[in-house]
Amino acid sequence: MKAYLAAHYSRKMEAIQAVHDLEDMNIEVVSTWHKERHKPSTSMHEVSSAFCRRTAKRDIKELQSADTFILLSVDPDFKFTRGGHCVEEGWAQALKLRFLLVGPRQNVFCYLPGIKRVKTWEAGKRWLAKQLTATIGQYADYINFSTLARFIPIDAWGRAKPLPKQRGKKIRIFKGAKCPNTKRPRKTMRPSKKQS
Repeated sequence: MKAYLAAHYSRKMEAIQAVHDLEDMNIEVVSTWHKERHKPSTSMHEVSSAFCRRTAKRDIKELQSADTFILLSVDPDFKFTRGGHCVEEGWAQALKLRFLLVGPRQNVFCYLPGIKRVKTWEAGKRWLAKQLTATIGQYADYINFSTLARFIPIDAWGRAKPLPKQRGKKIRIFKGAKCPNTKRPRKTMRPSKKQS
């Protein structure tokens, strides 16, 4: 799972803690805005326009590489001067990312279907853990050795044979794995018609 974490810039320290929690769950965090050297109280007037353009382009690329969007929302009555997290929310919905909203619904777009809303970060972590389990469960059949063995050619000693290189020909793979120390049936010799 690749997650993009969004929040109002004043909640930067909370976002950093959330990133640590996600990494402990083996979730790759692709967002990097929380690693910036600026303080959570930094005003837009304190940074250059070139920095703003660079940051916006980087954030969009990171959003496009994610499959999950996590928004640490603010109260709808909270008056804020920056709104980058709202734009990120719109991008996430346009990209149809898995969406987790932690906290209150801060705008009308948070009421759209397909958004999982939880009240606390602890509940959010539990939901993400279930999503991870469901994702792994989809591939359980492919991880099972007995399923894999049907597609891996095995030699007489039970070792996997290297697959042939594909050079414009179809690759032939055994349909069933042979157990080691089993003999293949030999072709029986039919008497030729000339002998009779």
